[in-house]
Amino acid sequence: MGIAPDAGVVKFESIMNIPNKEDFVATLHKGIDDVSRKLDELRVQANLGKMEARDKMGDGLDSLDRKKAKVQRELQSVKESTGEAFHALADGCQKSWEEFRFAVEDAASRFKR
Repeated sequence: MGIAPDAGVVKFESIMNIPNKEDFVATLHKGIDDVSRKLDELRVQANLGKMEARDKMGDGLDSLDRKKAKVQRELQSVKESTGEAFHALADGCQKSWEEFRFAVEDAASRFKR
């Protein structure tokens, strides 16, 4: 079982200029769901792997879970924001989203080796 390709995963560039809060939230939710599926695949592969690889990947998976939780908390703040606060909060949320997405992609590439 291989890691799914990035096709369909929401990229940073596609959310960077979304001026509407509802569209931003919906797009980022889709992105989180897409990357979470890749994280779930990594978790399955780690569970099927040798004990040493599984232990090493387990620590990384915990870190990825924390990054995901951070994006979800920030997205919740964006959802609850009003007016100009949306733009300020969205900027931080976008950065956390990219950190999470890149970390999952990096973990997937390291696991393939």
